[in-house]
Amino acid sequence: MAIRLGVNPKHADQMVRGTVALPHGVGKEVKVLVFAKGEKEREAREAGADFVGAEELVEKITGGWMDFDKTIATPDMMGTVGKLGKVLGPRGLMPNPKWGRLPRCGTAVKELKAGRVEFKVDKTGIVHTTVGKISFSADQ
Repeated sequence: MAIRLGVNPKHADQMVRGTVALPHGVGKEVKVLVFAKGEKEREAREAGADFVGAEELVEKITGGWMDFDKTIATPDMMGTVGKLGKVLGPRGLMPNPKWGRLPRCGTAVKELKAGRVEFKVDKTGIVHTTVGKISFSADQ
């Protein structure tokens, strides 16, 4: 879906961004990677994260592995994850506290797996996002 909002995103007060949890997801399985240690690591695994770890994941990604769709990092891991900025940043995979992903990794994993969608207005004032699939039923 592409929606022209008629705003000028160059002005801070006209910037449109946010997240929304869709009740039936977007029709795609999301692979979530979580950078965490200790208690948060266990919490992320219980919430259903596909990949959980710390330095070993950083090394794996530096080596070229990119088999995931979304990333979450706990605040204590952001220093380690910062090394991946040049790899994850251009792909839009760098963990970002503005999207509400950082401190509550268990909740964030559940939301991402359930179908949370992030949206942001582009430089021309248009929001591009996915809201479902044509194959969804009328109720969905």
